[in-house]
Amino acid sequence: MVFLGTSKNGTEIYINRLVPEIGIIIAIGSVEPHYFAGFTGGKSFDAAIKYAKEIFCVPLKRKGNIVITVAPQPTDIDLYQSQKALGNATLAIEDDGIIILVSKCPGGVGDKTFLDLLGRARTPHNVLKIIKEEYRLGYHKSAKIAQISMKVDMWAVTGLDDKIVKKAMFSPKESIQQTINDALRITQEKNKTARVVIMPQGSLVVPLLE
Repeated sequence: MVFLGTSKNGTEIYINRLVPEIGIIIAIGSVEPHYFAGFTGGKSFDAAIKYAKEIFCVPLKRKGNIVITVAPQPTDIDLYQSQKALGNATLAIEDDGIIILVSKCPGGVGDKTFLDLLGRARTPHNVLKIIKEEYRLGYHKSAKIAQISMKVDMWAVTGLDDKIVKKAMFSPKESIQQTINDALRITQEKNKTARVVIMPQGSLVVPLLE
C-alpha cells in the first residue's frame, strides 16, 4: 500500500501500490438487483443491467397467495440480512396473502436498530410515523417490514426465540411442513384457490411479473 494523502475530513488514504505503478487498472465489481436501490453498479452500469436481469430475475406469470421464500447462505446469517428474501417475496405475493420466511439466523438478529424500532413502535403505522420524525441507519429495514405487514401476513420459520420473531412483526412457526399446511388451510377458508410460489433462493432471485 502507498500513502496518497488525507481527505478533507483528515482521513488517511492508502491504495494498492500496483495502481500508480501500472497505470491502467480494470476494476471488476458486481451489478445486481438491490432491494432498495433497484440495481447496484459502477462504470459499466447501464450495459450490465441487461445481463444482471438474465442472471437474477425470473419471469412470473401470476402472483401467488402463498409465497415460501428461503434465505440461502450467507444471507441466512441473521434476521437483518434475511430481510432481503422477504423483500423479493413481495414481488410475487398478492395482497392479503401469506409470506413464509425460512431462515436459520444462527447469528441472531444482527443489527438490532431495526428490531428496537419495531418493538418500540408496536404497529406498522407507528413505525413509519417515527421514521418521519427521526431516522437512523437500520430504520430502512423497519420501514420495509412495516409496509409489507400492512398488506400480507408474515410468518417465519427460524432458529430465533419466538419473542424476537413477534417483536419483528412476524408470526413464529416451527415446522415448515405444518406451516405450509396451515397456510393452505387459511387460504381455502377464504374461499380462494391456493397458488404457491416457492423461492429457494429468495435473497437472490427477483420475480418479475410478465
